Amino acid sequence: PMGFLVDASPLDWEDSLEVVKYVRQHGIEQFIRHYRRVEAIEGDILRWGDELEYGIFKIDEQGHSVRLSLRAPEIMKQLRQREEAAGDSAGQSCAWMPEFGSWMVEGTPGQPYSGYAADLLNVERNMRIRRARLLAALAADEICPTVTAFPLMGVGSCSHPPADPKPGLSESLFVPDEVINPAPRFGALVANIRRRRGSKVDIRMPRFADEKTPAFERHAGCPPPETRAEA
Repeated sequence: PMGFLVDASPLDWEDSLEVVKYVRQHGIEQFIRHYRRVEAIEGDILRWGDELEYGIFKIDEQGHSVRLSLRAPEIMKQLRQREEAAGDSAGQSCAWMPEFGSWMVEGTPGQPYSGYAADLLNVERNMRIRRARLLAALAADEICPTVTAFPLMGVGSCSHPPADPKPGLSESLFVPDEVINPAPRFGALVANIRRRRGSKVDIRMPRFADEKTPAFERHAGCPPPETRAEA
């Protein structure tokens, strides 16, 4: 997981400027202290693991559509409760972590692997267990493929429950803030990136123009659109 997720109130970008220098300086000092504390260690046991990020999608067979299922926080809570009740059975426990999207769940081994060849045999087994347990927590019309992107993100009503883009964290014209995990860290990350840049993230790609390309007024390098009609 990318750091420890705790219940706290992240600072806005403007408020964080007062402590940025302190955080940078003490981060370096802490690293040096930890390095000096462990630099003489030899022959230590190698601890390692893996992580898989699952996307939760809702299938509408009658409407022939697929949408993001924004139930990840609910599903993760259920998975954690089941892990706690089951305990570490034969070293095959799983850990479930929140990810950036409200449709995403991250799964890792409950305990790290060590440096023995036998540990290699546990990797695929634990991956299968993770997927089976996640599948058991899904609704009948949900799936959890491991894909790098959702092609219909921002196209029409792309989430379930449906939500409309509106001013807020991301200021996106196409993607609603509801797709962001409700944990305070992730919303603050989106808003602070935008505030630090001084503008929204512009993901438009310039089109290659040839004789078959329809005429268009907006071109690469122009300011980001303010409305869907402009986009």
